[in-house]
Amino acid sequence: ELKPAGMAADALGTLRMRVDGQHRIVGCIRTVNPSNVTIPWLFRLTASGGSDPTFAGTGSKFVSIPGGATGLACDGFNVASDGRIVLASYDGSNQYIMRFKDDGSPDTTFNSTGTLTIARTGNSNDFTTDLVIASDNSIYIAYERATANGGRFLVRHILSTGTIDSGFGPGGGGATLFDGFSI
Repeated sequence: ELKPAGMAADALGTLRMRVDGQHRIVGCIRTVNPSNVTIPWLFRLTASGGSDPTFAGTGSKFVSIPGGATGLACDGFNVASDGRIVLASYDGSNQYIMRFKDDGSPDTTFNSTGTLTIARTGNSNDFTTDLVIASDNSIYIAYERATANGGRFLVRHILSTGTIDSGFGPGGGGATLFDGFSI
């Protein structure tokens, strides 16, 4: 059974799945931990559908919530061809982009910790909705910024090193709008 000890079996969640370069199924489930905090739960199945014990030793793992985060989900989730997993989420204040190695451990070549935290700016809330991994292993995050003037849709570029691409977007800054309004 894949379920980690302490996971609420009846917790309402969201399942996202991708296939990696070895035809393994990699998934992310938004669930709650024993403290009732929303967290992502990653798992990997072999190409034949069995639990893959080379991932986190058991085939699955709870994602450790970064310090200061109040709970995360599987808002943006993808798998690179080399098996690295990228997860992006928000907690109502900040965005968190996390990259994991093929074995499920944090990829410390990404922002030296495996996690990039993007602090909330002003009174806006940035709601992560999706992500893609480019062929150079950089990451594009899609999100909605809720403002007093309504929702604005943005794309942010994160370099493969785990830093924001300050040259991306009009005038730099790492993000661009695709609805024609100014940030």
